[in-house]
Amino acid sequence: MLEIAVNVQDPAAWTPGVEYAAGLAAWANASFTGFHVPPAPPLLASLPEDVRAAPVDAACAERRVFREHAKERGIARAAWQVVQGYLPDVLAHACNWLDLFVLERNPQLAWGSAAQIGQLVLASGGACVVAPGEWTRHVRVERVLIGWNGSPEAIRAVRAALPLLHRARHVVVLAGAARNPYMANWDPPFDLSAYLGRHAIDHDVMACREPDAHAGRTLLEQAERLDADLLVMGAYGRSRFSEWMFGGATREVLHNAAFPVLMKG
Repeated sequence: MLEIAVNVQDPAAWTPGVEYAAGLAAWANASFTGFHVPPAPPLLASLPEDVRAAPVDAACAERRVFREHAKERGIARAAWQVVQGYLPDVLAHACNWLDLFVLERNPQLAWGSAAQIGQLVLASGGACVVAPGEWTRHVRVERVLIGWNGSPEAIRAVRAALPLLHRARHVVVLAGAARNPYMANWDPPFDLSAYLGRHAIDHDVMACREPDAHAGRTLLEQAERLDADLLVMGAYGRSRFSEWMFGGATREVLHNAAFPVLMKG
């Protein structure tokens, strides 16, 4: 059973990212959890206990409404989780038992800018699907592009995406230069096509000869050409700090992807 969750900032108003997560859960026949982290008021410790508890109590009371909204969207198994804490820490803990956590790239939301989404992907340690806030298409995962460079991050992303790849109709691997020196002495070397074949996933392979500096742009262009419903890629294949600060495929995709992206660090 696939476990999909999403960060819900306003229980009363589902944003496009929450709607996308719900649609993905319905399409995949997955369980669906809404995580809500109530905003902490300033000087929290100095407030009376009943005042401190009020936002949490109000959020917990949204459980029935959330489940009703999920049921209306065809989701049979829905849960509502209220957590007090710092969102990256909450996400890191939640990803220990979830398969996919949906993050909405929407600068109008707290933790919604591309830079903040990058921080959350780094903090989670799990597989995240970054959904653009302007996404309005019917949710399905029929056409998938895999960005492949042989890195540990890319391998983990493909493995996390397997339940979705099984349901896809058209999977394309965009294969760039290998980046995993630890597999240099494997005999035979690890082969993604053989791995996907063992999982009965039909796919096509395209060679990417663009230099690393253009990898992000190439992924976006090929995903647009495929009309992909999902891009699967490893996050931060080089030093994570240097890639975020000085550019790289992850940063390019996080800022500019007009479609959902499954990332795994």
